[in-house]
Amino acid sequence: MSEKPKVCVACDCVDVVEKGQQIFVEGALHGAQIPLLVGSGTVGLAVFLFGIPLAPLLAAGLARAQLQNVERSTVRLKKNRASLQKKERSRDDFIVH
Repeated sequence: MSEKPKVCVACDCVDVVEKGQQIFVEGALHGAQIPLLVGSGTVGLAVFLFGIPLAPLLAAGLARAQLQNVERSTVRLKKNRASLQKKERSRDDFIVH
């Protein structure tokens, strides 16, 4: 008397106990899941095919934008430092005769 095969709830695979391996049930995907599988495969393939060649361009653009942000911050810091120094000098009550 053999044991009844156990069916996995997550992937609808049948676990065959006597052989110690999994056999996937033919037609485990339901009809409504096929378009989702094809769509996600298409998007993944498109990202893979177009993402790899465009990665250096994307990295260069992001690096350029980051450098512009750093330069903009540097200019703003210099302007704020000059403004603070000007306020310090104007508050100074030291009078030279």
